[in-house]
Amino acid sequence: MTKLFPELTKNFSAERKVAIERETQLLHLERYLLSELRKDQELSQKELANILEIRQSAISKLESQDDVMVRTLEKYIQALGGELEVRAKFPDRTATIKQFT
Repeated sequence: MTKLFPELTKNFSAERKVAIERETQLLHLERYLLSELRKDQELSQKELANILEIRQSAISKLESQDDVMVRTLEKYIQALGGELEVRAKFPDRTATIKQFT
């Protein structure tokens, strides 16, 4: 029989529930969509397209793609005022990839 999450965690301590909630929030942040990043900067697709000197339809297409070129993604992030960082995560370390900068 399937149990709902609240049922599974009802006997967890308050500290454990807080830790689970914190980890859940971090996981959501790690999986941000490009459109959410743009909206957080209070920019419309048209405004961002103007910054990048491309058509609004190109922004729409980029935000819906599953596979984006690193240079294209870097330009998008820079237009939002950010800096793109590419990292490789291994069990024993994390390495920042500088090849694309």
